[in-house]
Amino acid sequence: MKVNFMLLGILFLSLVYGFSLNHKPELPADVANERDLLSVSNQDIDTISVEMTNGRVTLVKNSQDWLIAELDDYPADRQRVERLLNQLNSLSSGNVVSNSDAAAARFGVAYGSSERKIELFAGDERLVELYVGSPRGADNSYVRLSGSKDVKVVNLPHSILGENASDWISYELLSHDANAVESIVIDEKKISSSLSWWGGGESISNLTGDALGIEQLLGKLARITAEQVEPAGSMNRDFDRSLTVNLRNGDQYYYQFYELPDETFYLIKRSDKSLVFKVPAYQVEPIFESIG
Repeated sequence: MKVNFMLLGILFLSLVYGFSLNHKPELPADVANERDLLSVSNQDIDTISVEMTNGRVTLVKNSQDWLIAELDDYPADRQRVERLLNQLNSLSSGNVVSNSDAAAARFGVAYGSSERKIELFAGDERLVELYVGSPRGADNSYVRLSGSKDVKVVNLPHSILGENASDWISYELLSHDANAVESIVIDEKKISSSLSWWGGGESISNLTGDALGIEQLLGKLARITAEQVEPAGSMNRDFDRSLTVNLRNGDQYYYQFYELPDETFYLIKRSDKSLVFKVPAYQVEPIFESIG
């Protein structure tokens, strides 16, 4: 009898184990979708769309750069784009706070009325559609994935999404490789890569390579960062100063500088860009002070 009870016990445990193997609980579809979102590789994504209260920004990958479609394909801040993608890939710690339609509306993640919407694409295929709602503290937001009713709190600060397309601009306006530059012309004065100097027939023997070398001058240009972006029409006036960068391959970049009446800002227009940048005067003046 003891042997029979033992055999029956073993048989019962075997049946329970077999049943558990064949009846594993399935993950809800929305949880599976979230794991798919988190498993998307940054390398697969070539377009990012962010809808905001003040418009939309569409970031399109071109080789190694990201361009802003709404701003005539002006270069985007690559580091900011990478921060966003990395942040999206870290959203697995989200906590479900509700799954009702009323909660989605209350937390700003309902379809058609969310505060933000992020879409990630690979070619024409949409990989991710994420509704971003009200912030919860400085670093967190309510979110909901398309196809899911779960409203979650995740580590996604609103600040990383910006308020408009201009927030995504790369402000390295005048960045050039010194080794690729043949000469720079400031107003009518020219600095060549050999560090010789021409300017209205003047002979300026005390201007040495240490003071006016191409590399040093380009360093001053590269430190310029814009505080505001304006349409090209705002530059419909005569410029005060000019600067031309001539590359060894024959390419030429021409910059126009206009000092605003309050003397605290300049407008800068670059020949190959359709935008005008408002730049603090203290960043621009050292460039022209270099040549007197």
